[in-house]
Amino acid sequence: MTLLHNMDFNDLQIFCKAAESRNFTDASIAIGVTPSAVSKAVSRLEKKLNIKLFQRSTRSMRLTEEGKSYYLVCKEAIENIRDIERQISSSGDLHGILRISMPDSYGIKKFLPAMTPFLEAHHESIQLEVSLSNSYVNFTKDEFDLAIRIGDLKGDRLVARELHRAQLKLVASPVYLERYGMPASLEALHQAQTIALRFPHTGQLLPWEFGADSTPFHFSPAMVHSNSLGAFETVLNGFGIMQFFDYAVDSEIESGRIIELFPEHRPKPKSVHLVYPESRYLPATVRSLMQYLQMKFSY
Repeated sequence: MTLLHNMDFNDLQIFCKAAESRNFTDASIAIGVTPSAVSKAVSRLEKKLNIKLFQRSTRSMRLTEEGKSYYLVCKEAIENIRDIERQISSSGDLHGILRISMPDSYGIKKFLPAMTPFLEAHHESIQLEVSLSNSYVNFTKDEFDLAIRIGDLKGDRLVARELHRAQLKLVASPVYLERYGMPASLEALHQAQTIALRFPHTGQLLPWEFGADSTPFHFSPAMVHSNSLGAFETVLNGFGIMQFFDYAVDSEIESGRIIELFPEHRPKPKSVHLVYPESRYLPATVRSLMQYLQMKFSY
């Protein structure tokens, strides 16, 4: 094993804070040291690595490309060390902050309604922070413990645990269908008032999917939403047609407030996964929530 000679762990932590603050003064305030101490710590790392970590000018400071790569590695390593320290010190006790991210509609329609027993059992020891967002999680930057993702996970260095599967359904309100009629075919949807969802991380419109092979169906929408719950309210109010996952619409279908169109053309169900970085050590709090969700949402 090769030792990291002259590499001070405190310097790594100071560098990460400086990278996040993009300002030595702000970093020094956050850590509780002087700006000079921050500058010296960064200089020691640059000398050791023989690279420039920051591009500095009189008005600004930003990471170099090498600095960006080094920051990501250091940040993940520091978080892993902290996770292990928390795990060792807790001796299996459940306590601390647990951060999880998930799509907004999934959180409101599926996750939160199922969480009361877990929260009541652990409210004195665990503080749960839930982020509802359709953006992909950067585990290193955003410091989440877990995330819930739906669908394809290819290319991600993540450990995935399947919770259940979600079925996409095309729906419209009785008011809309009474006004415009039932589309005669999938192709007739091109002439209908359709509603689309835009991916925040790509800016692209999300196509619908139909059939056992989940063939993408591209269309020109009459309205575009960045939030699926906003799109759902638009459908409920009779404006148009939209495709949603079953957990968001099944109760409204059962009540008759919306109607499923072309159920014979449903696409293949998508897997819903709990995910976390493959290099991450899981504290007892995280393992406890994972076990609860797998029990709650098992088939």
